[in-house]
Amino acid sequence: MENTTLLDVLIVGGGPTGLTLASDLTRRGLKVRIIDKNQDRTHKSKAMGVQAGTLEALESSFGPALPRKLVEAGRKASHGFYHYMNKEALQIDLSHIPSVFNYILILEQSETERFLEELMNSYSVAVERNTELITFTQNENSVNAQIKTAGGATENIRCRYLVGCDGAHSTVRHTLELPFKGGQYQGDFILADMDIQWPYDYTSVRVFFSDRGVVACFPFKAPQKFRFIAMNVLGLGGGDSISEEEFHSLVERLSFMKFKITKYHWLTRFKVSHRMVDHFQKDRVFLAGDSAHIHSPIGGQGMNTGIQDALNLSHKISGVLLQKKPISFLEKYEKQRKPVAAAVLRGTNMASRMALLKNPKLRELVMYWIGPRILNLPFIQKTAMNAVSEVKIARREIADRL
Repeated sequence: MENTTLLDVLIVGGGPTGLTLASDLTRRGLKVRIIDKNQDRTHKSKAMGVQAGTLEALESSFGPALPRKLVEAGRKASHGFYHYMNKEALQIDLSHIPSVFNYILILEQSETERFLEELMNSYSVAVERNTELITFTQNENSVNAQIKTAGGATENIRCRYLVGCDGAHSTVRHTLELPFKGGQYQGDFILADMDIQWPYDYTSVRVFFSDRGVVACFPFKAPQKFRFIAMNVLGLGGGDSISEEEFHSLVERLSFMKFKITKYHWLTRFKVSHRMVDHFQKDRVFLAGDSAHIHSPIGGQGMNTGIQDALNLSHKISGVLLQKKPISFLEKYEKQRKPVAAAVLRGTNMASRMALLKNPKLRELVMYWIGPRILNLPFIQKTAMNAVSEVKIARREIADRL
């Protein structure tokens, strides 16, 4: 049986970007539906850095309660350490971030999604799970989408706008036939959440550089629980998986550090790509978050960029539908957000390529001689914190929405 429904916006994808978009559009008074093909929201940590700019943007849109909940659930990291081989570590002051949120908030994506979904539910909207976009067409006045519901029925939805927040393998992007330009990094990326015992404190971010690769360590709020991201220059070989023993051995080789793993929560091995579309909009259909741009996890900006995409796009759509702004107002979304995504991609791409340098002499020159001297400059630290935190970008867009 087929039904036909008319609404303002259909959102495809129930991750952080889609949840934020649904909440903000509904808060503004628009009728939305949000669908996701998965049975449940993620219960894995995945993205785990919530930046100051994102916290300020969420507070501006939804009030102080949401950021407060996020901060209380996470770990406020205000210091980091740069290690090269077994040399003395360089301390980096993360409190240079020019915000009341002058730290990197380390919080599992599963928790971020939980709070965002609770917020969305408070506006009487729920994610329709096990529900998949099949296809869509659009005309001058609307988008006509066909979805497959959890019960297996086909439903036709007519909406004014459709937004793809459905990730790197976006059905919306594929249907629009928009190329996802970029490439894949060489080398292995291994991600693990685990409880550890080691000779350092349990509240600071630490990055270990060596002639073999990089290990970045981020403390969660739970005692002794860390996220480790290992980037192996040489590659491991042997398929897509890695055993716990192999990972432990790899980290000790890369970091020149002895430590004990007391519990694994999650371990995965993957390849990382850097890609972006040329256009974030095609008539009445938009892309936001990972469906429009993906990059290295270095810097912890992927989820943050997606959330701020959502708030920007919500402002543009509601401006046209509720404030009777001209249809051309929608074009500002791409004009404002594409340069931001491109800058994030450039920055993370440069950092990733330096981390994965294979030439041992060049690697030593960059990581031991040049890198620490540059990072030790207060001006460089402040500049880096401004870029990673996205505070200036967030405030500019907050002012634009007022």
